[in-house]
Amino acid sequence: MDKLLDTIQENFDKFRIVIKYTFIGCLIAIALLIIFAFYCKTCNTIFKELNSSPQKSIKKIDFLLKIVPKSSDLYFMKGLAYLNLEDYDKSLEFFKKSLELKENSDAYSEMAVTTFKKEQKITPKVLDLFDEAIKLSPENPRIYQERASVYFIAGEYDNALNDLEETYKITQDECFIQNSAGVYLEKGDYCKAYAYYESFDKQTGNNSVYKDYAKFRCK
Repeated sequence: MDKLLDTIQENFDKFRIVIKYTFIGCLIAIALLIIFAFYCKTCNTIFKELNSSPQKSIKKIDFLLKIVPKSSDLYFMKGLAYLNLEDYDKSLEFFKKSLELKENSDAYSEMAVTTFKKEQKITPKVLDLFDEAIKLSPENPRIYQERASVYFIAGEYDNALNDLEETYKITQDECFIQNSAGVYLEKGDYCKAYAYYESFDKQTGNNSVYKDYAKFRCK
């Protein structure tokens, strides 16, 4: 009888230990979920503030980096914040840090844009960075859109148009037809500009402001 009682007591003690650590495990899981929810919410807030309040965003990013010091996404956002502040050297520093932690196409693309803004011209380095981004994510429309913007600012209109066409193929977003019309207008190809504005208006029901001007100048 005593042996039976000892066995029952032993099993009860084991059960109590299991319950204890299961309870602790549940508390840890709940705490992690709360931290993760806070992290996600803060990241969303930072994204919204990157353009309007980059300095404020940097402070929040630095706080989160104390919690998640090896977050590639946080370093990427910090790079964007410094890009918006036009501190191109720091921007490149944090984009590189993001890539050291995790290779991603957006970081390469933003490094290309930052390098272009810093150098004020399209250099082989700029094009190489865009190529690296496309190699990683050939279906990422943001890369082609950003490269089109760089080409447009540099006055390389044909290259800009090629990238806008690629962006439209991927997204099927009519806005890129309108963007192409704007490039043709800037290029002085008014007939093409009119054709693209007409196509955009037919698909969206809009009445483009510059369509009549393009039609008037088309010869």
